[in-house]
Amino acid sequence: MKFNLQAYIKIPLFEMPTGHHYAEIRVNGMLGTFLLDTGASKSCVGVEESPQFSIIPKEGPREAAGAGSEKLVVHPSEKSSLSYEKHQLGKLNFLLLDLSAINASLANEGADAIDGILGADFFYKKKAIICYQPAVLYLKK
Repeated sequence: MKFNLQAYIKIPLFEMPTGHHYAEIRVNGMLGTFLLDTGASKSCVGVEESPQFSIIPKEGPREAAGAGSEKLVVHPSEKSSLSYEKHQLGKLNFLLLDLSAINASLANEGADAIDGILGADFFYKKKAIICYQPAVLYLKK
C-alpha cells in the first residue's frame, strides 16, 4: 500500500529511556508531552494536569477498565483542540485520570513525566501512521 506523505502532517517522536515513544503537541494552546499507546482505546490527560490545558470535565467520575485487572476512575471531558506547530489537528474528548502511578514508574526508569496518552481513538480519527525509523508520527491533514 502506498501513501502520499504530502497529505500528512509529520510530527517527530522522541524515545524515553523506557523505550516508550512520545510526541509534543498542544492541547488548547498549551504544549504537552503525550505518550503514544496504540493499545489504549481512549486518549487521556492526567487529572492533575487538566487545569493547565483548560480541560473541563463534562460529567462526574465513572469506572473504566484498563489492560490490567484494576478498575480506573475516569472523568470524561469536553472537546479539546489539538495542534502541532501551525497545524490544527482537530478536537478530541479526553478522559481525565490519575497518571501518578504511570509517572512514578517512568521516573523509576529515568524518564520524564507525561501529561497524557494518545490512544487509538486519536490514531484512528487522524489516520495515523507511526514510523519507527525515523521516529515520526504522520497524521492525515
